[in-house]
Amino acid sequence: MKLLADLHVHSRASADGRSSVEALIEAAKARSLAAITVSDHDLCMPLPESPDVLLIPGVEITSANGHILGLFLDRPIDFAALGRYPAPEKAIEAIHACGGLAVLAHPFAPVKLSEEAISKLPFDAIETANARAMLKPGANEKARQLAAGLHLPGTGGSDAHCARELGGCVTEFDCEVSLSALKAALLSGQCHPVEVRACKWVWKGFSKLRRERTCGTFVSRCKALGYFAGCVLRDILKI
Repeated sequence: MKLLADLHVHSRASADGRSSVEALIEAAKARSLAAITVSDHDLCMPLPESPDVLLIPGVEITSANGHILGLFLDRPIDFAALGRYPAPEKAIEAIHACGGLAVLAHPFAPVKLSEEAISKLPFDAIETANARAMLKPGANEKARQLAAGLHLPGTGGSDAHCARELGGCVTEFDCEVSLSALKAALLSGQCHPVEVRACKWVWKGFSKLRRERTCGTFVSRCKALGYFAGCVLRDILKI
């Protein structure tokens, strides 16, 4: 059966997240999503029971060279042992040790690793449709070209930091709704990332401001204000 899954979602457990997991589940139901990955920043949290929407255990690790998604984890990552800002290879190793798939998140928004460096790392997939990366012209297209060149599957995720953003980009599968089936389909490349405009850009701007207000510097807060202004302008101009 064909189904849609958002493979990159943050709850309020992340410093810049604004919605509970329960609110994310309700938003997923409203958008006819069969599954979502709860991938909070540098932490693994227990997930509630969810009979209507499959919750995929995940994480987004802030490595020394960009963000790396861990999907389909069968146990929590030991962040005390992994440490802050681990090398990408260490982050990938930790994800694989916990039964997960390592996905390079939004590789060109911003650029943190060269394409040559990426090619030498054991990623299982590359995020080629990220709703926030849609704000950077060409970022998702470059990610698609990179994945094709490396013969890796592409994934789609909203990178939502609130329920309104959910479903901004998704991954289409043709399989049963189960962790094992989705994981196998992704590993074999039997999935298709899809870009969708699910909400106004301003909500992405709010999330950015929240993160920098909580843990940013003066410079990063100024940049976040610029980002927010750009989001507002995009909504006004409808671009």
